[in-house]
Amino acid sequence: MTHPHTKLELPVIRSISLNPILYTQPPSYDALHTKLSSFIDAATGISNKASLKLQISDEILPFMKTCFPSSTSKLVKSPHSQTDSAHAALLHVTQSLIGSLPPSELFPLVDLWRIAVLDERIAASLSLAKNLADAPGLIFRQVQSSQDQSSGLPRNLLLTVLRFTSNCFAVPSLARHVLNPSSDTTRSESPRSTVTSILIPALLHEDSAVRTAAASTVFNVATYIQKPLMDYQRNGAKGSVPFDSNEDGEWIVEIVSALIEGLKTEKGNQDVETLVPLLEVLQAKDVLAGKLEPGGCGPEGVRSEELRKLIQETIDMYFTDMD
Repeated sequence: MTHPHTKLELPVIRSISLNPILYTQPPSYDALHTKLSSFIDAATGISNKASLKLQISDEILPFMKTCFPSSTSKLVKSPHSQTDSAHAALLHVTQSLIGSLPPSELFPLVDLWRIAVLDERIAASLSLAKNLADAPGLIFRQVQSSQDQSSGLPRNLLLTVLRFTSNCFAVPSLARHVLNPSSDTTRSESPRSTVTSILIPALLHEDSAVRTAAASTVFNVATYIQKPLMDYQRNGAKGSVPFDSNEDGEWIVEIVSALIEGLKTEKGNQDVETLVPLLEVLQAKDVLAGKLEPGGCGPEGVRSEELRKLIQETIDMYFTDMD
């Protein structure tokens, strides 16, 4: 049976691209190299500093500069042997540094991964690791652990990790891996739960750039879920439903609740524009409608005519009586 929402005329909502939001601009590799090397030199408890720095300078950075030059955000294909060698080197450096450097000094390393996962071969390889046992899992768990500490999570690391997470959706197999809802015998928490525990506080973070990066990641999560559901409806709702209403539904409610709380506090048009397309039911009508009123988003409310239409369509979609 066709879902009633598919019959609504919602041109602005239907015009929203379902392509993932990606952070493809490469960093300044030389500046990154200098900073990361200085962190390694100053660290205690690292016995192989020279070999780690050699791997960075001779294997990782040449690959990155060739495949992802700073002058462009376009990927340049590299021979498989060079890709595999750089990936192995980057993983080894990550395993050596992730527990040795303080959280405030990990962002250059994560920034390398932010770009590396845009490579399909590297992303595909990462997606084969059991329960995030590879680099993404190491990074996510380190961030999760740092969140629980009294000193909190450094902004530079959180922002870079969120952008890295967004880029994990460039390749569907890695996105599926990151959102795996199942745990294994080695960990009680699933990869999806680990990522969610990072995303939700970030949506409510005091820093606007962090909230925007978190919202971008949640947008990628939403579109990853939405695409198979749309295909299911286009096929006349035949076959198995690509959605577990019990397990997935509770998780989505958790995400949407954080989105609505974030939207309540937003006053800037750009931040509201990032959050609005993600909202679903959950007491959202009053929050959305309030953004159209004076004081709800600046002195005059939302000014953009296109964004006002989008908000109104969202209200119509989720709160119109379908009976």
